[in-house]
Amino acid sequence: MRTTTTALVALLLALTLTSCTEDEEPENEPLPISSMDFPDGQWPFTVDAGYLSCEEVSVGTAILLEAGGTIYVLNGPATILAEEMGWARMHLIWADAPGGGQGKIPTSAVEQYAKEHC
Repeated sequence: MRTTTTALVALLLALTLTSCTEDEEPENEPLPISSMDFPDGQWPFTVDAGYLSCEEVSVGTAILLEAGGTIYVLNGPATILAEEMGWARMHLIWADAPGGGQGKIPTSAVEQYAKEHC
């Protein structure tokens, strides 16, 4: 009986370890993203592509875009921690809205994309 119990515990432990490592995406793995992912003119940046990531921080989930070696903040929680973490402000790459006005292309489509894919 003791041998059966030991074997069962060993099997359960092996299955648990295997289920945690097989076919899982690494957490916080940056996601390639580009203007091609937003064909309706919803790409709100002056850079054509980058890597999107989400980080759980003390004030929520920070959504970040790495482009050209710089990490840009894309939402409120990221902005709150930008200076402390050394992240750049989004306005440096935020594209103007078409039509020559003073508005910017909304970032809501990218934020929604992040929520679905991070």
